[in-house]
Amino acid sequence: MRILVVDDSKVARSVLRKILREIGHEDVVEAQDGVEALDKVQAGGFDLVITDWNMPNLDGLGLVHELQGRASSVPVLMVSSESYFNRIVDVMRAGAEGYIRKPFTAEMLNQKIAEVRKKRELSAQAATAASLAGRLEEIGFPELIQFLTGCRRNGRVVIEAGGKSGTIDLREGEARAAEWGNLRGDEAVYAIAECDSGTFHFQPAQGCVEGNITLPTMSLLIEALRKRDEKASAV
Repeated sequence: MRILVVDDSKVARSVLRKILREIGHEDVVEAQDGVEALDKVQAGGFDLVITDWNMPNLDGLGLVHELQGRASSVPVLMVSSESYFNRIVDVMRAGAEGYIRKPFTAEMLNQKIAEVRKKRELSAQAATAASLAGRLEEIGFPELIQFLTGCRRNGRVVIEAGGKSGTIDLREGEARAAEWGNLRGDEAVYAIAECDSGTFHFQPAQGCVEGNITLPTMSLLIEALRKRDEKASAV
């Protein structure tokens, strides 16, 4: 995997390069801002961009928007010192593959890179197979639903975690109904979003489903992330 590291701080780039080396990534190229990064990505040959958010000339979010506008297929992982919830909303809307908060460990970065790879695998599967399956350890629940929403899929996601089983029904990528134990609708989604491990299986289906979710899918995921972030901050 060839990775482009983007940060206006030379020290930060060196630290990130060292962490990447620890988890087995030696082919790393550096850029000092979004403008330089955009030129290098356009030249081709990169499998992943890891970019800081706050930079002069062109910041991380601006870089994502520029790459989206130029139909680049290179996934972007955003880095920032601000809270997960404050940033993940903008990241999801912009089209970046993920977000990681500073400071982070080699293990945390390795997990995020694995999630990016899993989303790419799911994209390949979606092009050739009707159903999708995997583990929540490989791709976070919000990222999974975001992926299915982007694909505008119709069907049911079955989640099994912690001895429980739940479902989320999607129509044209929008979450219409959910169940998790005795919970229904929005509250069921919030509970499922707390699961860090378990399995998921998506099976396509057509037809109507009796809805019990009140929020649009993106708003639902944002609220789920906010609730999760609040709990994490309280610990």
